[in-house]
Amino acid sequence: MLHAAPDRPVITVDVGDLAYITLTLVDSAETVHTAADRPVRVDVSGDGTLIGFGSADPANKKGFDSIEHHTYQGRALAVVKPTAPGTIRLTATAPDCNQAEVLVTVEKPAR
Repeated sequence: MLHAAPDRPVITVDVGDLAYITLTLVDSAETVHTAADRPVRVDVSGDGTLIGFGSADPANKKGFDSIEHHTYQGRALAVVKPTAPGTIRLTATAPDCNQAEVLVTVEKPAR
């Protein structure tokens, strides 16, 4: 099973504010499956853009701007940047896994 979780559910449009979304391969008990690495593809829509995606795989030859990476020990990380107030939707897919989706709310900064 593929699981997606943001570091926080709400970010602001402030310069430098980012959301870090952890993608994890888990079993039915939601234990990280460290031996089941596979390629994961991400798609970002709504009020944000993907600015980085990857894993800690030391053999990785893809750049962080790629939308597909292999997990490393069952994990990968996507970084999204807000473009306007609203909602950022990240959808992740991997072979033999469910589709994982996460929403991050983007608010105007408090003044």
